[in-house]
Amino acid sequence: MNSSELIELNVEGMTCTNCAATVKRKLEKDGMVDINVNFANGEVTFKNPTPLTVENIINHIDDLGYKVVSDQTNEKKNF
Repeated sequence: MNSSELIELNVEGMTCTNCAATVKRKLEKDGMVDINVNFANGEVTFKNPTPLTVENIINHIDDLGYKVVSDQTNEKKNF
């Protein structure tokens, strides 16, 4: 996967800063970079420079007790 791709996930079940920190720590452990987790709107964004697939990452978040409800992969563009 191209590390310049920004991956966006919508995650349900995050209700506090501790929830967001738990998701961020898991993504960091999995090797993700440029991680942003917002529990208030359920948005999680990051770049994946690893060989893990988005499906693997979604499963890891689901294993934490949260639910990924949608995902998008957008190529970051510079204007």
